Amino acid sequence: MESEVASSVKFALILIITGILIFTTLVLVDVVKPDIFDGINWVINTTDNEKARQYDDYDQKWVSGTMVLRALKLYEGTGFGIVYATKDTLASGNGFAINFGGIFQGATETPDSYQIQDFKDWEKKVGDNTFYTKSFIIKDDGYVLRYENKAVTRHLKTSMGYIQPDGRFYAELIKDITEETIGICFTQD
Repeated sequence: MESEVASSVKFALILIITGILIFTTLVLVDVVKPDIFDGINWVINTTDNEKARQYDDYDQKWVSGTMVLRALKLYEGTGFGIVYATKDTLASGNGFAINFGGIFQGATETPDSYQIQDFKDWEKKVGDNTFYTKSFIIKDDGYVLRYENKAVTRHLKTSMGYIQPDGRFYAELIKDITEETIGICFTQD
């Protein structure tokens, strides 16, 4: 009989301790829950802010040729479009620019690169936008991408597309119709 009572007391103690643990856990979760949601919201907001600031260095700013080369390397292989026009490419006829990475509509393929002919007439703004509004060329198998220039135009000093590291370029964003940034345009002054 004593063993049955001892067993019942042990069982009751286990139930009481389990109840206390469950109650404590629920209280802690209720107290900590706002902090958890605040933490999640902080991570989401920080990520959104970082994504928005990712292109701040290139949004209507003067940058060096070194920064242009850095952007070409940074976004290589990502499908992000880079357009750059040097003094020499702009002086040729109505000017042209070289398109690298994601290829934009209006670019034509040459043996050395994709080029945007008549670059001086490339429509820059739609309405009051302070950025280019463009679309990528899309074929059946997806976007047209080009990461290499056969003549290595950006590094060959005798090339029209040579980017002088100490040159000065005006950087402007290229966005699609949803205003998502899909490229950067660099124009040498």
